[in-house]
Order: sequence, then structure tokens, then C-alpha cells
Amino acid sequence: MLVRGGEFTYLSGKMGFESEGIEPSIGYSEYAKNEYGCNVVTGEIEDIDGKFDVITVFHVLEHLPFPVRTFEKFYHLLNKNGVLFVEVPWIETIDASPHNIYFKAHIFYYSVDTLISCASQYFDVVKVDTTSNLKILFRAKNIPTSIELPNPSSIDAIKARLKTKGWFEYLFRGKGILKPIRKVVNAIKENRVKHLSGKQIIDNVISKNRNC
Repeated sequence: MLVRGGEFTYLSGKMGFESEGIEPSIGYSEYAKNEYGCNVVTGEIEDIDGKFDVITVFHVLEHLPFPVRTFEKFYHLLNKNGVLFVEVPWIETIDASPHNIYFKAHIFYYSVDTLISCASQYFDVVKVDTTSNLKILFRAKNIPTSIELPNPSSIDAIKARLKTKGWFEYLFRGKGILKPIRKVVNAIKENRVKHLSGKQIIDNVISKNRNC
């Protein structure tokens, strides 16, 4: 899996999975190893080898210049019927401020159809979730096929959708008006656990869920 601080790698390991990760940032990868004891190496996607049953990619694909080539790489890394979980920013989301949609570090922004198209040669869609960010679970195809481009009506719909994005939608439908309150609530929650390490916080969450 592609990681940042190693939290998901550690969590999945605690849940019984044989988990390992790769992270290009030395700071993040060292933190993952030191804080969580995770099997995380410093490197790029091109450095990954081996075979896996599951690959997770959280907020990585939008930074990469050749997404179709990346999906090909994932396909060859997966075992037969392996699954790939991808999460990226969703260009159609209603909860992003008009001043906070595009980032210089993001090369691409995806709609449901464009992300599926990028993966279409190598993967079938299992499930789509557009709760805030775009999350898609893919399953590897038995045999690669031709790429399936979004149809013209889909492209027109995305273009029309982008014209409707604005402050009113963000503040009311996207509940951006509540953001200051959420910040205060989160600050209170963070203050309660600031004396704990990241590992201790995750262990407490796991323990509470198991006791429910």
C-alpha cells in the first residue's frame, strides 16, 4: 500500500492482515517505522515488486503524471482476482471551498467516469463511494482489454457540473458554514489526546471498537 504516516498500515496489521507499505518521503516513512514499527520502505511506485492480494492508494494518483501506466503497474503487482482501492479528491464534491479546490501539487482531478476510464484496461469496478472524496474499489481483470473512454455526454455533464460549483453550494449544501464549529470541536478532541502517541491513539480506537 501507498502510505503517509503509516497509520493505515499499522491498523490493517493489527486487524490481522500482512501489511507493508511504500512512501516516497523519508520523513513520513521513518515516522511510520519508528512510531508504529511498520514494514514501510522509502521509495516510489516503480520500486515496488512482488505479488499482493490487496493494494490501497490514498491520495496518491492525483500527483502522478501517467495514471494509466500506474494502473498497469498495479495490475501486474496483484494476484489473480486481486483488488485495488483508490481514493482521490473528487472534482464534483460539494464540500470543498471554491478557493480550496485546486492545488499546484495535484496534476489531475478526477470524476467517477474519468477515474474508471484510467483503470478500464486492467480493472473492473466493484464499488464507488463519493462521500466527500472519490473512493473506488477495483478488481483486476483476467485479461487486459482496450481502454474505455468516457462518453461525450459524461464529459458534458462534468463541464456543466463545474459551472454550478460556488460559495452558496459550499456553505449550505456542503455545510461549509459549519467549518469554524467543526474546527473548535476537533481542537477540543485533539487536546484531550495530545499526551498520547499516534500508536496509543490507534490502539485505543481498536480496543473500544472490539468492546462494542
